Amino acid sequence: MDVREESVADAATPELGDSTSATLPEAFVNTTGKVVKVQLINFLNHANLLLHCSPYLNMIFGMNGQGKSAIVQGMALCFGGYGHSAGRDTALLHYIKDYHLRDGPSFARVEITLSNHGDNAYKPELYGDTVVLARVIHKNHSAFYMGGSLVKKAVVNKKEVDRYLRHIKMSIGNPTTYMDQESSKSFFFHSNPSSFYRYYSAAAGLVEMEQNLSTEKRHLEECKEELKVRKRVLHPDREKLRDLSKQISLFEEKLTDWKSANEMYRLSQYRAYKERYEALKETYDRFNQTDPKDEIVKLQHSIELFSGELEDVKLDMQTQTSKTFQHKDSITTITDQIAVLNDSIGDMQSRISAKRTSISQVESAMGNLDGELSAVAAEPADTDKKRLERELDACRQEYEGVNRQLESVLFEIAEAESSAHEIETQIRNVKIDLDEQRRENASLEFSTVSSVRSDPLRRALYRYDVNAVREDIQRMRDQGVFVYMPIGPIGDYLVVTRDAPTWKVLAVVEHHLRNMIHSWVVATEQDRRALESLLIKHGCSRSQSKIIKSNVFMRPDLVERMQRRLPMVSHRQSIYSYLAVREIPPLLLYVLDDVCGIGRTVVCIDDEQMYEVLSRGVDKVAVAYSLTRLNSGRRLNGSMYLSPCYEKHPFAYQYVCYAQENEGDYSWERDERKDNGTQREASLKSMLSSLSKELSECNTRLNAHRSKVDDIREEKTRIIRKRTRLEADLQEELDSLETTNQSSRYNRYCEAMEEIRSDYRRQLRTLGADLADFEAELATMESKKVAKEEELKVANSDLKATLKNVSALKVDIQKIQQRINTQKTQIKALQKNMDDYNFKLDGYVNDLKEAKQKLESHKAELEAEGIDYSVELPTKSPNDYLQILNLSKDVLKRIVDDSRSIEAHLQSLREKHAAAEQSLRDKELRLTETTENYSLQKRNYAKRCRRFEECRARIEHKAKRAFRQTLDAVTGYDGSLVFNDVNRTLDIQIYNKQQSYSRAHLATDLKTLSGGEQSAIQLSMLQSLATISFSPIHMFDEVDVYMDESTRIKK
Repeated sequence: MDVREESVADAATPELGDSTSATLPEAFVNTTGKVVKVQLINFLNHANLLLHCSPYLNMIFGMNGQGKSAIVQGMALCFGGYGHSAGRDTALLHYIKDYHLRDGPSFARVEITLSNHGDNAYKPELYGDTVVLARVIHKNHSAFYMGGSLVKKAVVNKKEVDRYLRHIKMSIGNPTTYMDQESSKSFFFHSNPSSFYRYYSAAAGLVEMEQNLSTEKRHLEECKEELKVRKRVLHPDREKLRDLSKQISLFEEKLTDWKSANEMYRLSQYRAYKERYEALKETYDRFNQTDPKDEIVKLQHSIELFSGELEDVKLDMQTQTSKTFQHKDSITTITDQIAVLNDSIGDMQSRISAKRTSISQVESAMGNLDGELSAVAAEPADTDKKRLERELDACRQEYEGVNRQLESVLFEIAEAESSAHEIETQIRNVKIDLDEQRRENASLEFSTVSSVRSDPLRRALYRYDVNAVREDIQRMRDQGVFVYMPIGPIGDYLVVTRDAPTWKVLAVVEHHLRNMIHSWVVATEQDRRALESLLIKHGCSRSQSKIIKSNVFMRPDLVERMQRRLPMVSHRQSIYSYLAVREIPPLLLYVLDDVCGIGRTVVCIDDEQMYEVLSRGVDKVAVAYSLTRLNSGRRLNGSMYLSPCYEKHPFAYQYVCYAQENEGDYSWERDERKDNGTQREASLKSMLSSLSKELSECNTRLNAHRSKVDDIREEKTRIIRKRTRLEADLQEELDSLETTNQSSRYNRYCEAMEEIRSDYRRQLRTLGADLADFEAELATMESKKVAKEEELKVANSDLKATLKNVSALKVDIQKIQQRINTQKTQIKALQKNMDDYNFKLDGYVNDLKEAKQKLESHKAELEAEGIDYSVELPTKSPNDYLQILNLSKDVLKRIVDDSRSIEAHLQSLREKHAAAEQSLRDKELRLTETTENYSLQKRNYAKRCRRFEECRARIEHKAKRAFRQTLDAVTGYDGSLVFNDVNRTLDIQIYNKQQSYSRAHLATDLKTLSGGEQSAIQLSMLQSLATISFSPIHMFDEVDVYMDESTRIKK
């Protein structure tokens, strides 16, 4: 055996290296499980030890503390042993060399190379002719490795190691395989006959055999008990089978009676179905002979003739009706002319009466002149003066009253004209609003919720083609005319999300951004000039085209900052929160927020919320709108300003629309707008009607006041003339009183009277001539009236004749229509009869079909049930047989469970009988099989017991012989092993021939023997155990522990 100690350069990692060499030493050929070499690394006091072994006996000599036991203990651990079974410490950590030092190794490795050649080789195709078994011990765990000449070492579990050790028949727990130093020392001192017997049984494998026999004996006893139980349970099964057979027989008898009654019932049903079918067929044949179709055809032909005649009469009726309309128009014209003549005649007669009244007044005045002249002669000289002064005072007072009355009426006229003007203004405004509302309602009637702007609508709103402008901009941008792409018009990008609480938000957005709707946003002055010329080219005026220049195109960082800032600082009800920001360019959002403050403009539900938002004084709210009337408010320099909305229609919008994404059913918004528009249109109509009525009343009052003013002015003119005349007369009277006396005054008055008479005569002549002209004109008018009345009589007579003809034609039409209606009524009655006839005929046909179908179905059912219906049918009714059937069924139902049918119950009984019969057969079969198995197992058990006894006897004989021979060869003593299998003890008897030659000395206590004798007996014992158990490896540590040094050298 070659032993080499090598130094370890790096003990930090357990390098396993490659597998052993593929070349197997010649001495190990055809061997399996023989140790070829052993390597210990960092194991106890060995840093790196390599041992090359022989396939035969290998002995290790050395001084104490040199690591001899460490080699055997490492091999025991590598073969799957534990710490305590290796003979040293139970903690694997303590097997690492210098484990207690900080800089000591962190692992220990034991590697054994075993031969794997010959017929008993373990997986030679995988491992080759050698198997390498290694165990690496770390401070907190350990691992097994396996490899070979064909495969590198790899980690395996302990089961794989145990599988390999079982294959080579090696057990590290067998004392003949491995005995450590402590076990050798305590072999005799801590052992007794029972422990010797256990050693012997474990080495010979008798323990496993006895355990198997005990297990088999227990199984035999269990099988015997099972046989007894199965024999006991067969009796109830046989009784149950007999009861089920009786139940089935009784039930089948009752079922036969029920089936017989059912067959008679089915045949009686067939007879009833057959008789019903024959009766219905006879009824159908009789009813089919009466058919009202011919009479209906005759009446329809007559109706066609009368209809043609009716058309002719209606044509004449239309002609006469047109003549009637002509006569009525003529009569109306003549009547109007007569009415005009009557009005003219009445006017003329009024004029004549007025002229005659004037003539009478003039004649009366002429008669009064003489009396006045007499009175003048009798009156004093200043009487006229006093009279004229009184009349003049009265005239002045009357003039002042008329002036006051005129001023009052003129003031009322001014008020009425002002009211009428206001009402007319209101009416015009209401009419404008009403027209706008009607147009909006009409547009809502034929449109959906605004989400897409059509091209014609955009062209009408912006007054130029937006798409054409954008196409030209793109083309010019490609040519380098525009530095940056302009954005606009802004109104085309204003889209509101569907999350807006109401459609009125769209109106608020358009109202707030109305100054920006037509605007475009550009980056440079060059872009502005190019865009302005392009808009003018497409028909946009300079006043309408508004272009905003911004440097935000060159500052994308401002846009990014705005995109991060605006969502955080904006109010949750701001215009920005309602805009569809994903559909609006970020540059445009920046401009809208910078110019119009869309993030600081809030849309409130009502005025109260608007006031609350503004009163808080929050910095991020600058403007607030109310959805009640579009009132608004703003904060400037910490002060709050509220302004009402004066627009006629505040919630009208044209440019803003909804976003197209996630478009759903938002018809409720259009319906809400339509309802609001309808209500507003109705209120505007009511307002217009009331205003028109009020204007009419105002105009009536105004006309009355104006007529009254004309009358007052005429009265005022009359009074002024009278006052002027009285003043002139008074002055003349004063002058005459100063210059003339009473006689000259009388003469002068007479001259005046004569002048007055001559004036009255002229007036009478003029009035007479006018009266004669009026009377002549009146006579002409009356003659014309008489002529028109004659024409009216002729027209009325023609109208009466035409109306008579029309009445006659109407009577003819009514008669013809009455005949047609009568015949139609007859047709309807016949059709009703026909419908009734067809209905009854269909009913008969359906009944006949149903009866036939039932008959055929019943035939098929009888054939399916195997009932012969060609035999003589039963005479009783189905109800009689049904009673018999029900009685039989009741008898069966008393037997049958309510939850099942009769057939199901019978089937259940049969299934139970079959199941019970099968169960009985199975149990009997299992009982037979169990009996046979019990007998077979009993015979096998007896046979195994005999074989076990024979095997144990052979093993004991073999062990005795090996012990005697080994003991005689080593010491020359005679000894034997005494086995007591009953008490399970093993006594060792030694005869010392050297002490007594005449009679051998028997050693009863082995502890009294010398150390060498104990070691020899121990070796003999182990040799005897080894002969009865196979192991490719035997490892003993200081098996000669009881020998002294001289005996070891000598022996």
